[in-house]
Amino acid sequence: MTTSTGRQRSAGGSANLSAGWVMPSFTGRVRVADEYLCAKRPALDSVGGIATVATEVLLSSGCVRVSDLALHAGLGIRQFERRFRYEIGIPPKLYARIVRFEAALRRKAAAPETRWTDIAHALGYHDQMHMVHDFNRLSGDNPTAIGSQLDMFVQPEVVFSPTSVQLKGEINDALPRKRDQKGH
Repeated sequence: MTTSTGRQRSAGGSANLSAGWVMPSFTGRVRVADEYLCAKRPALDSVGGIATVATEVLLSSGCVRVSDLALHAGLGIRQFERRFRYEIGIPPKLYARIVRFEAALRRKAAAPETRWTDIAHALGYHDQMHMVHDFNRLSGDNPTAIGSQLDMFVQPEVVFSPTSVQLKGEINDALPRKRDQKGH
């Protein structure tokens, strides 16, 4: 029996490739195998894609949905969660929560006058209490208590600007210079 695609079916009538389809040529069999493997490709490539997704979480300061990450990786949510946990070591939701927690700490350290409520809204929390809940779960303390100890949690980042470079030059010019032994 021949199908509309030119494939021949054996007498068993099974639609399964391994149990009944007979291809008339080697080229036809290669095409079928290629179609099958290409359909499976997103799931196979997602192993390397998990690291890419983890980078996306970092770049978005943890403001992502697991379902969107799974879709981007080409996996179902459960399969994505299993692979993410296997490769990264923790579930994706916890990873995003930690990244968002660290982003909140960095924002407060960079601008201490910023209110925690503003930071919570900027990072996609529904309200400040959701952020407080995350802080309690991840650090055992509330944002205000941690705010007084930010130097323990956040490494200061060096920000270069034309004025800081100019100031550095002025400081270097004001410092006494050591002369080498020859007096040059």
